[in-house]
Amino acid sequence: MMAYYKPCKNCAVDKATCLRRREIANGISGLHVTVVNFRCGHRKPLFHPGQRVRFIWTSWERSDYDDDHGIDLIYHGTVIEENRLRFIVRVDDGPSACGEKIAARDVFKNDSLVIKVKPSDMKALDEPDRALCPSCSAYEGEEARCLGWEDSFHSYWPDGCFKAGRKVQ
Repeated sequence: MMAYYKPCKNCAVDKATCLRRREIANGISGLHVTVVNFRCGHRKPLFHPGQRVRFIWTSWERSDYDDDHGIDLIYHGTVIEENRLRFIVRVDDGPSACGEKIAARDVFKNDSLVIKVKPSDMKALDEPDRALCPSCSAYEGEEARCLGWEDSFHSYWPDGCFKAGRKVQ
């Protein structure tokens, strides 16, 4: 009987050579356990915050002539964090990286361009990591999307916000 090891989902460590996984498997052998949840100090997510990725996104369209059909589009983005079984990604503004050239803002109907993506649809790009504002997911030094303000006497920016290339505290 095979068991499902919850912390091993989306883990970059090779499951065949993982000592912690083998230790748990030996401990539950013969107990007829099907799902195991445990703390694992060896766990490494498949993608890390700031990592540049490409991903496939299916855009569903309705046609007058046939059923709904999907178009697989490829977009680039930056990983913000892991969220359960998916990764939260900030999509790059602009056209898709495939032949269709459909703008990201036409596909993702939120202004922030922050979405959840299945890891099976993602692939790491050979690009350097990019820093994102922890408050609004803006790229450091390129944009200011936080709901902050400043005038000649005062300013307010959320804690950790990137503003004009400098980190505002």
